[in-house]
Amino acid sequence: RDIEEKRKKLANAKLSSPMYGLLLRDFLKGANSATQDKEAFIVGTLDAFIAKVFLDEIDLGKVAAGLPAEVIVSAFPNSPLLGRVTALAVQAERASYAKIPVIIELRYTKGLALKPNLSVEARIETGTLKNILAIPIPAVLRKDGKAWVSVIGSMGRPRMRAVELGQSSSERVEIRSGLTPGERIFVPH
Repeated sequence: RDIEEKRKKLANAKLSSPMYGLLLRDFLKGANSATQDKEAFIVGTLDAFIAKVFLDEIDLGKVAAGLPAEVIVSAFPNSPLLGRVTALAVQAERASYAKIPVIIELRYTKGLALKPNLSVEARIETGTLKNILAIPIPAVLRKDGKAWVSVIGSMGRPRMRAVELGQSSSERVEIRSGLTPGERIFVPH
C-alpha cells in the first residue's frame, strides 16, 4: 500500500522552472530522487550570450569593465561579434601561468546559431594609437636586453639595428625609434 501511494505521488509530482527557456543542464540525470534544497536543472535562453575568455596576467592593468571587445566564435570565423567587457574575476586561475577569467557580453549575435560552451577568441580594445610605425612581432629579435630588427639595406643585405619598442597588440608592435617609415625589414615566417 505504501509503495502504491508513493507511485501515485510520483505520478502527480511536478518540477517547474520560474522562466521559459531551454534545458541547459540536468543534474538529476540517472538519479532516483530529487530534494527541495538541491539544484535540479539549469534553464536558460539563447537570446543573450556572454563569452568567458582568459587574460594573461601581463595584460591585467590594461583591461577593465566597459572596454569594447571583438569576439570570434571558432564555428563562425568570418562573423566577428561585438561586445563589451562586463567583469574580470577577482582571482586568477593557475595553469602554466596565471590567467584571469574575463566576461564579455555580446550585444548582437547576427542571427548565428550559437550554442553554450563554443570556443571563442577575443580582442579587447585597450586603446588606439594613431600615426605610429608598427611592425609584425616576429620581426623583432630580443637579445641582451635589447630589441633588434633586421633591416634590408640598399644592396639587399640585412643588417641588425637596435629599436625602441612601444605598445603592442597580439600581432604588431610599435617602433618608437630606430626605424623609419618605408625601410624594408625581414619578417621570418
